[in-house]
Amino acid sequence: MTDSREAAEVAALRGSEQYRTAERFSPETFQRTFDLLAGLDPQFAGLWLNYSAGLLGRPRLDTRTRLLVLTGQYTMKGYVPGLRNTVAAAIREGV
Repeated sequence: MTDSREAAEVAALRGSEQYRTAERFSPETFQRTFDLLAGLDPQFAGLWLNYSAGLLGRPRLDTRTRLLVLTGQYTMKGYVPGLRNTVAAAIREGV
């Protein structure tokens, strides 16, 4: 794949609904992780993005409930970076 084609693919992913969905739930670390993956392989970054956003965007739970569940999971696991990121997302979403 050419560099210009890879750049266009990454730009299209950044403008996608999946990107916005995943960024809402992980505002502090999502862009950094996406940039790392896109730098390694844009196609893998696209697959990862679709998978992540697919899980986060499922309609069964509303945003408030999903963020509260994630907060509880990270608290019980003792995973401070994830907890910090989820609390930031909850504040940003007005939970």
